[in-house]
Amino acid sequence: MTRRHVVLGLLGAAAIAGCSATIQSIGKGSARELVPFIEDGKTTRADVVAKLGNPVDTFEQGKIVTYRMRPTGDGLSVAGSLDKDASYELVLSFDERNVLRRHNLLRLW
Repeated sequence: MTRRHVVLGLLGAAAIAGCSATIQSIGKGSARELVPFIEDGKTTRADVVAKLGNPVDTFEQGKIVTYRMRPTGDGLSVAGSLDKDASYELVLSFDERNVLRRHNLLRLW
């Protein structure tokens, strides 16, 4: 199974239920606390890249991007794709103007 299939599966699972044995959506309130600069309908792709760097993965011709995140004392920081401490996946969906349409922060178990 490719990483693309895993991420698309995570997106589908989060959209349907928001939780399972392997992932858990932590909710918009918690996401705002942990990644406070991200705001649907306002944050641009350029804003995200300036703060977080290049994404770990991109899908749908770049409309969906993901970042691996790990907890720190004051929130989350970007983790590498092989970082064993990465326990979150930030999934961002952009519109045709590169403005954030929707985001979800998933806790990976």
